[in-house]
Amino acid sequence: MAPVMYGSGLRLSEVSRLRIQDIDFANNCIVAREAKGDVRRRTLLPTSIEQPLERQIFFALQLHEQDIDDGFGEVYLPSALNRKYPNAAKEAAWQYLFPADNLSIDPRSNKKRRHHIGVQQIQRSVKTEIKGIGICHLTDPEIEFVVIAAGCSIVGNAGAHCRGNP
Repeated sequence: MAPVMYGSGLRLSEVSRLRIQDIDFANNCIVAREAKGDVRRRTLLPTSIEQPLERQIFFALQLHEQDIDDGFGEVYLPSALNRKYPNAAKEAAWQYLFPADNLSIDPRSNKKRRHHIGVQQIQRSVKTEIKGIGICHLTDPEIEFVVIAAGCSIVGNAGAHCRGNP
């Protein structure tokens, strides 16, 4: 996730809420639908992260198929889309790009669904990895810079992974 934030300029909360349909490989852009201030914004999709994103989409779709086989597979839809398109919550395009590890009960509908990965989970992974490489007491922007400089990335549910020592 760190390369997506760094390369496209998306906020942590925007990246965590991305859906599969928000990645537009044909036009090299990413659409942040639930951006700050409840606005939609379009940003660049760097070619350097296209292959990792394709792998992440494949992972998210496999997880979605497993959820459907288990009798679930729905995600929360924004606004009134659920009423307008009742089957859209199970469509692959609406699935989160970075899904949560576990299903949970959606308090709005009382249905068991898979949500997106939590922002705190990502922050904890980054901080743990940074402490592991011997750096402590950084602010969030400094953490992002150190993670990129150290060759680290956050990949979906797997947490932070470093490719080498800084």
